[in-house]
Amino acid sequence: MYNSINKVTSQLLKIPKIQRLNLELMSLVSRNELDGAQVVQDLLDHKSLWQACIMDREASLDPEQMIAFKATSTINLTKLRDMGKDTKERIGFPIWNVNTLYILVNDCCPMSKAWMFCIAKEWNATEVEYLSEKHAGYLLGGRIDHPQVLRVYWK
Repeated sequence: MYNSINKVTSQLLKIPKIQRLNLELMSLVSRNELDGAQVVQDLLDHKSLWQACIMDREASLDPEQMIAFKATSTINLTKLRDMGKDTKERIGFPIWNVNTLYILVNDCCPMSKAWMFCIAKEWNATEVEYLSEKHAGYLLGGRIDHPQVLRVYWK
């Protein structure tokens, strides 16, 4: 176990701080089929395949709800609601209520996209899919040519 901890620590030190903090949050997630610690370990083991990743919870407002609530955004705030709570099973471990991982895949190797997809399929997710380049480009602010964003969702 000691070698495993050293390996993760040395891998994390090579990653920018904001990404490292996101990975640490992801490693706390354990719900249904989602094992955040395993996902993070796999991501670290295959860092050459991706540029950045973030986990969130997708909002599910339909257009009628958007109008009814006069919503200007579709952010899901369950993380905010649960942030100050401990899980019942593990006192001292906050709930990080997320279910969707987005991975910006490196395009340096033609096989990166396929390899990252295969790795994600091993995580027992409900859905694993690439966003269209147009959709990914829009969500990324249009500053990346031919973005490859893998979406991994757990129910």
